Amino acid sequence: LTGWPRDTELANGDDVSPSLEKSIEKYLEKIEARPDVASALANATAYSEGIPIAFGAHLPTVDLIGNYYATRPGTLSEVRWDMQLAISLPIFQGGAISSQVRQAESVARQFDLLLSQARRSGEQEIRSYFDSMQGDERQLDKLVETANLSKKNYEAESRDYRNGLVTNL
Repeated sequence: LTGWPRDTELANGDDVSPSLEKSIEKYLEKIEARPDVASALANATAYSEGIPIAFGAHLPTVDLIGNYYATRPGTLSEVRWDMQLAISLPIFQGGAISSQVRQAESVARQFDLLLSQARRSGEQEIRSYFDSMQGDERQLDKLVETANLSKKNYEAESRDYRNGLVTNL
């Protein structure tokens, strides 16, 4: 089925154990590389940038508008272009803008909390998997020890059977 020659020797599974870190700190250092934590970090960074943007609405704005006319009917037919400079100062919008700044701060705090939750969740998951892996390694060691003891018991029983010390009654 495998296509290998019949005389191919199989390797013992004991020699092919993966090299795993024995310290959980190596795994916890890589928590920022997890996709869920990286996504939460990007969201928190993006929404924290919204605070200065919302605060910028307190500042005055200057607009320069220009038009060029290929043909212009009426009394201004000789004028081909015009420009307009518009300056707006949000004097009476301070309360609404302050509300938008507070809302942006609230949203940023919300996404910071989601980032913290993602980090805690990731750390809990890593610790859980690490404990499970250590338990599996201990179980594997005990199973290998049991297999070795069973092999020794089999050899002792077969030696006793060959010597006639055991009967099948």
